[in-house]
Amino acid sequence: MSLRVRLVLLIVALVALVAVALSALHLDTLVDTLSADALDRSERATQEVSSFLVDHINQHSGEYDPSGGPTALWYTIVSSDRDIASMLQKTMALSRSIVEINVAGEDGHILASSSERRVGAMLMRHGDFSQWIKNSAKARLLDLFRGGADYEMVAGLGILGQSERSLTIQVVTSTVLLREPLLGQVRGLAAVSGGSLLVALAITLAATNLALRPLKRID
Repeated sequence: MSLRVRLVLLIVALVALVAVALSALHLDTLVDTLSADALDRSERATQEVSSFLVDHINQHSGEYDPSGGPTALWYTIVSSDRDIASMLQKTMALSRSIVEINVAGEDGHILASSSERRVGAMLMRHGDFSQWIKNSAKARLLDLFRGGADYEMVAGLGILGQSERSLTIQVVTSTVLLREPLLGQVRGLAAVSGGSLLVALAITLAATNLALRPLKRID
C-alpha cells in the first residue's frame, strides 16, 4: 500500500471517528432534552387536571344529590360533566407526546377520559415515566429505536379526612412520538457526517497529492 493511500485512509478514519463522537454526544443531549421536555409537559398536565377537578367539584357539588356520600358525589360529577372531558382533550392537545389522559375511580374504572371510548373501561397501567427518565441516555435511545412504549404519570385526589384516594389521574406519554423528532435529527446528522467525510476525502486527496509531489520528482 502506497504512502499516499495510507495517509488518506488515516485522515479519513480520524475524521470519521470525530464525526461519530460528536454525533453520539449530540444524540445524548437531544435525548435528554426531549425526555426532560416530555416529562415537564406530563407533570404540568397532571397538575392542571388535578387543579381543574378540585375547582370544578367544589364549584358544582351543590348541583348534585349528595345523599350517596362524598365519594359518590365526586364520581357523579366527574363522569357526567362534559366540561371535564373537554378539558382533558384540550390538555392532551398541548403536547404531541401525550396520547391519553384518564380519571378513574377507586376500582380502576375510568370515569372521564380524553378518549371517549375509554370511559367505563379499566385503567391500563404503564411504566412510571419519571423512572424511565432516570435511565441513561443510551438506554432511553435504545428503547426509542426498539419501538418505544407508553409510560404514565399518576396523581391521586382524596377527600379530606380520608386516607384512600378517591380519584386517580393518569397522563399517558408515548415514547414512539418522542422518536419522530429524534429520527429527523439522526437523518440530519447522517447527512452532515457523510458530507464531512466526502469533503475530508477530497481535501486529503488534494493535500497529499501536493505534499507528495516533490517525492515523485526525486523518484
